[in-house]
Amino acid sequence: MNCSTIDIDELLRRGGGRILYKGPEGRIAQHGEDLILSDITSGKTLCDRLSFLLLPREPGFCVKSQDAADAVQERFHLHGRRTPCAQWVYRKDTAPGFGGADIRPLAEADIPLAAPHYHLAHNSAAYLKKRADAGELWGIYEYGRLAGFMGLHGEGSMGILAILPEYRRKGLASALEAWVIDWHLRRGWVPYGHVIEGNDASTALQQRLGLTKAELPAIWVF
Repeated sequence: MNCSTIDIDELLRRGGGRILYKGPEGRIAQHGEDLILSDITSGKTLCDRLSFLLLPREPGFCVKSQDAADAVQERFHLHGRRTPCAQWVYRKDTAPGFGGADIRPLAEADIPLAAPHYHLAHNSAAYLKKRADAGELWGIYEYGRLAGFMGLHGEGSMGILAILPEYRRKGLASALEAWVIDWHLRRGWVPYGHVIEGNDASTALQQRLGLTKAELPAIWVF
């Protein structure tokens, strides 16, 4: 298992994307209408290969080096968000324990409560509804009340993790991510996620749960 390329490997294995280019220097894949993922680390080489492909009008990218991120940002005039992340991969065969936590699909009625606590989408409520409709967003509940939530992004990475302030420091984030890891393993999938550089709390969570940090980053450029 190559932890650095598991995002592309899993995207293809789960049927969520397609290969646009494959060569000795790496791969270029597409997810959905406008997301391009590549493990080609040379910016010049990546842009050379992209120049021969039919690409979306306004692509977003997930790439594996600063050089590649710089190159696609300049080549495609991407002046929006740029988010460097570490890629964390769960390599074990059994999930961490999550006890008797009450974890279930996030109810649509709880989206207005959850949305103000998720800040990485332009329209949080719409994004959470989209992931809930896909069956890939779950809530953790205490006494029937929403305490936190977590899900999968469209390309397959774990994320969207938030615990409401009054429920923090009770181990709920660990229980919730452990449950999501188990959900993956029951399907034969490799769980992985992206942690934004500087997010020490999430980094510590991945370490506690036994995930492995990939050698290469995952840098998002929009």
